Amino acid sequence: MISSDLSLTASGPARIADYPPGSSYGPRRLPDFELVWLLAGSAQLTLSPGRAPTEARSCSLLPGDVAITRPGVQDHYAWDPVISSRHAYLHFTADDLGSLPDPAAWPAMRSFSELPVLESLCDYLLALAGDEGRPAAERSAQVLHWLVDLYVTGPLPRDPLAGLPAAVLAALEETGEIWARDGLRLIHVEELARRSHVTPAHLHRVVKSALGMGPAQFLELVRLWQAATALQRSSATISEVGVLCGYPDRFHFSRRFRHLYGIPPREAREVGASPDPAGPLRAAGLLGLAQTLLAPRRAAP
Repeated sequence: MISSDLSLTASGPARIADYPPGSSYGPRRLPDFELVWLLAGSAQLTLSPGRAPTEARSCSLLPGDVAITRPGVQDHYAWDPVISSRHAYLHFTADDLGSLPDPAAWPAMRSFSELPVLESLCDYLLALAGDEGRPAAERSAQVLHWLVDLYVTGPLPRDPLAGLPAAVLAALEETGEIWARDGLRLIHVEELARRSHVTPAHLHRVVKSALGMGPAQFLELVRLWQAATALQRSSATISEVGVLCGYPDRFHFSRRFRHLYGIPPREAREVGASPDPAGPLRAAGLLGLAQTLLAPRRAAP
């Protein structure tokens, strides 16, 4: 929850600045906070909170990185030596930090990849900057509060893929691509192993070690999760839901659904009898991984 006591005041709307290759900016002693996010090129940002050179800290900024520098700190930007760089920036003061920690403890930078909502908030600030009306200014103030609070305190979402073996990651990537292309069809372990360039026995072993169950069981949990959700949230027939989730045989679908949820699909639509569709995955600690598996596949830039 955003700190209710946090009070920030922007000195103006967000702006964009361009820098030729090899240029620099600073050093300067900041009189207020500055929010900076890279749009193109790169920068080496050096921050000196005191007069002693040994206190200086440096970090590299790439597109998708955002930094907040604080009052009294000396900053210096060395821009990309090869290509032009562009960044957006906004200055603000803090009348009351509320429950936020001392700015000296704030992270020097964040990446949009670790906290994606920051990118949307930064984009929104830039869009609002083109509107000089009072409603846009009031909304910008609200967005700035959200952005700073999230930047400082998060929490950062846990990456469900972190620490998984390469063979498991490859299998999950292949599964996501197959389902994005073909729908939630049945994927045999042999097909998944072949596409992941490992043997079926090896794939089963590493997946079970990492997830606590074999690949066939995990993928069926995901498919039945979506089936239970569709039964509750659509008017599709039971047969249509079964086909949607890779069960062309209605009787086989009903049997597998009852085995997992304890009731047949038709009862899952009755008020008071509906199971939690994500219950089995949540109990296994695999809901986050399942949601990642079904997330939209984004083309590489």
